Amino acid sequence: RRFPRVRAPFTIQYRRSGEVASSWSRVTVINLSAGGLRFRCADEPLETGAPLEIQVALPGFHEPMTLEALVVWNQLHASGVTEVGAEFHGLDLTQQLIVDRLVGFLRTSV
Repeated sequence: RRFPRVRAPFTIQYRRSGEVASSWSRVTVINLSAGGLRFRCADEPLETGAPLEIQVALPGFHEPMTLEALVVWNQLHASGVTEVGAEFHGLDLTQQLIVDRLVGFLRTSV
């Protein structure tokens, strides 16, 4: 792996990029790294390569941070829940620094 992962369950919201009329789906993150995240979704499966918008609520910020990501894998479990691996894509320097700090914070608090 390029980036170490931290297991820290917390909630995010996502939707397919470009579908501004669609509602946000709330999901639980399984793990997070500076390069992406893994989460569970019970909604429709997300195909590999699907572009996503991910909203992360951060302590001390009034508005959630919206990040772009691409689905790099998905796995359907017998329970009907799909696990998804998404890689951050096109982050600017500020977004990357915030993600790096979030990962560092979660690593020290878990």
